[in-house]
Amino acid sequence: MSGITKNESWEYGLEISNSSNSTDFANFSGTREYLQWMDHGALKRQLGISIALCSISVITNTISIGAICHIPGKWNNNFILLINLAVCDAMGALAYLVDILSKVYIRWAAGTVDDTTYLMTATHLTSLGHIFFVLFYLAAALTLLVFAVHRYIAICTPVRYVYVATSQKIWLSLAGVWLVAGGVSLSGTCVYTFINHGTHDYCFIWNYIWPGILLVICCSIVVLYVAVLNRLNVRARRLRNDSQIEQNYQWFNTTLILIMSLIVSILP
Repeated sequence: MSGITKNESWEYGLEISNSSNSTDFANFSGTREYLQWMDHGALKRQLGISIALCSISVITNTISIGAICHIPGKWNNNFILLINLAVCDAMGALAYLVDILSKVYIRWAAGTVDDTTYLMTATHLTSLGHIFFVLFYLAAALTLLVFAVHRYIAICTPVRYVYVATSQKIWLSLAGVWLVAGGVSLSGTCVYTFINHGTHDYCFIWNYIWPGILLVICCSIVVLYVAVLNRLNVRARRLRNDSQIEQNYQWFNTTLILIMSLIVSILP
């Protein structure tokens, strides 16, 4: 059986938590659809792969933070963005792991545990893990967007870049990143209304809103970097030995690697 998507298992956990009593819950877990869906082999595979990938993400980003902090030479304000991106990736991996562990417990305990209190607790943890995953993943994507904007300004309007790349402006941009990501992810708390009152007419729309926002961010990054690459090619033909062009190419390649790592981190 193929792995269950985040939204499907999230909705499933909410459906379980909304059962009126243990008898209803037992009846639900005994249906044919549930027995077909419940595959302990798939559970073990999904759990093993998720733990491995999340561990790699946390270890890699922790090493990256240490490496950035010990780079010799003058401190670059862009390092702040790199550290923020690494923190977002690592915390997002941990949030996803909490989400997965809770879902696995819900699916395992559905046929063995009569007390729905534990299932309610696991469902709340699943919801929190999902919300924090969205928070950190959007924050990482927005950080990459800030990178792209900085590269665009540095290449297309280099005179303005001196005023944009100050430490104060970068901290302000990071504050904006976390405010936007927090505002979007906070909308996911509507799930608790569903858990406690069973009203979900508008709640699951959130699962379609934040991926749309993420898609817009990714498209914006691509557009900015296409413009940057075109401008770099034009300037490279004019000034073959310009060291600034070489540095901008290095930042361009670095950011592309970071974008790929962000995409890979959502694969579990």
